[in-house]
Amino acid sequence: MSSGTLFDEPIKDAARARPKARTSRSKSSTGLFARVLFQSGFWESWLRRGRSRPVLLHFTDPVLGSKARANDMFQGRFTISGHVLHCLNRPPWYAAAPNPVLLAELHSFEWLRDFVAANGPAARKLARDLIRSWAVRFGRWNDLAWRPDILARRLAAWSMAAEFLLIDGEDAFVRDFQKLLTSQQRHLKVALRSAQPGTPKIEAGAGMVIVALAQIQNRVANKNLGLLGADITRHLLPDGGASSRNPEDAMRILRALVGVRAALQAASVETPEWLQQGIDRATPFVRGLSHGDGGIAVFNGAFEGDPDRNRAIIKAARMQCKPQKNAHNSGYERLVAERTLVIADANTRIPGNPPGSSGHAGALAFELSVGKDRLVVSCGTFAGDDPAWHEASRATAAHSTLVLGDENGVSDESDSERDVLHGREEDAAWIELRSDAYRERFGVEHFRRIYLADDGQEVLGEDHISVPLAQIAKAGTDISIRFHLHPQIQASLIGNSEEVLLRLANGAGWMFEAPGHQIQVEESIYLGRPGETRRSEQITLSAKMTPGGAKLIWRFARLQGAAKGSSV
Repeated sequence: MSSGTLFDEPIKDAARARPKARTSRSKSSTGLFARVLFQSGFWESWLRRGRSRPVLLHFTDPVLGSKARANDMFQGRFTISGHVLHCLNRPPWYAAAPNPVLLAELHSFEWLRDFVAANGPAARKLARDLIRSWAVRFGRWNDLAWRPDILARRLAAWSMAAEFLLIDGEDAFVRDFQKLLTSQQRHLKVALRSAQPGTPKIEAGAGMVIVALAQIQNRVANKNLGLLGADITRHLLPDGGASSRNPEDAMRILRALVGVRAALQAASVETPEWLQQGIDRATPFVRGLSHGDGGIAVFNGAFEGDPDRNRAIIKAARMQCKPQKNAHNSGYERLVAERTLVIADANTRIPGNPPGSSGHAGALAFELSVGKDRLVVSCGTFAGDDPAWHEASRATAAHSTLVLGDENGVSDESDSERDVLHGREEDAAWIELRSDAYRERFGVEHFRRIYLADDGQEVLGEDHISVPLAQIAKAGTDISIRFHLHPQIQASLIGNSEEVLLRLANGAGWMFEAPGHQIQVEESIYLGRPGETRRSEQITLSAKMTPGGAKLIWRFARLQGAAKGSSV
């Protein structure tokens, strides 16, 4: 590799700091035999043998970048998934990235589109220097950086930026770039079959199609296009959500599909019907699960994501559609009036999703935003390696929903159907959700009805614990309903602790009340962005179970004369 660089630390010094195969303390996703093989000199030699394939088909990333973001990177500020890494005069992989989620985004190189948006010799030089620097540290197999989905995203990003990178490029860089692209593609052909099912497998398949089209490998592209179609059929639900129920996964799948469509169009290949239908389904879904700030709702493992990136992905879909209100297959509901938005997790069964697994025990949780200000949220997902934090972030108590007996609400009745009811009453629309998450241990069902006034000024909720006939509830069992507040919300108990005054970031005032019930404002945390653990507060509404069940009513209301937020 050429040693020319914009960074203070020489490339030769970086070589001595080459990390071991693992870059994260998290459990390896690669089997022992594969790890031994991939780290061997034989494997490295096999990847580098033969001729390198040039990029012959040039096309640009349909997800547009940002000149302003490129300027920030020139100043040493890399914004990844909403988190800022400060790395002045050094590549971002030398910065102390706090968790594997951010490292994965760095290694994907999808931020190259910002340099493409900036264009110009300086942007090209910095982009090339970053690729050189990456190759010194990670040009050989690495468990995280070469994970199939991350590797495929990087190949796609490099392929779509190839014309930008190679204009007036040094011969040495062009040769090295082609070798890097070819060796990584060879590895991906082998590793693709071991990619984690679901969104990672879809991203891996999409990247393989894109790089194959860029190198005019039509047979490889056609084969992987067929495999990608099968994975989309299995893991993209009819309502546009991902099989994981993670809203961010749906955004990632949409990102992969618009990239493949752009590559096919550049190659003058007709877009398969399943691919266009996938885009048509996923676009209204991700719009429906997005708040007014442009970030996604943080249910079931999702992070907010970067608002600008999210908007760019939706724009790249080139589809005029309204946000989806009822995602029946995925289990989400949406109520919106004026500037007020409610997104509810209507999942009525949680098969195999207790804390400790990949899912979250947050049945009937909801999030509430007003314009660009999030008010009620879920705690989110811990992005690091601490198992205790993972358990805590997936627990029912980490969601804005009802908790019974300080237990997690988990149900394995996957064959039961729970219809969501919709209706109107006077000047409000409502949804009614039902969950049997506490039936096995407490013999009860949980009903939640949420009303949203047509003027967006009031959100009313009813939580009803129902006891089937011939059963008696465990009287005295603790009931708590938690409303986790976004870190920017200021909360103050007033009126003999019977009301909570809420101040939004834009200055608007709201009031929470629950007549006849004990209210507390307690500490909470918010994990909506990977790498950030932000202090926040939660409103806790407490009661006791009676033999016949319980019913709790609560209300959020806007204070008259308060400043208005932005539109949703």
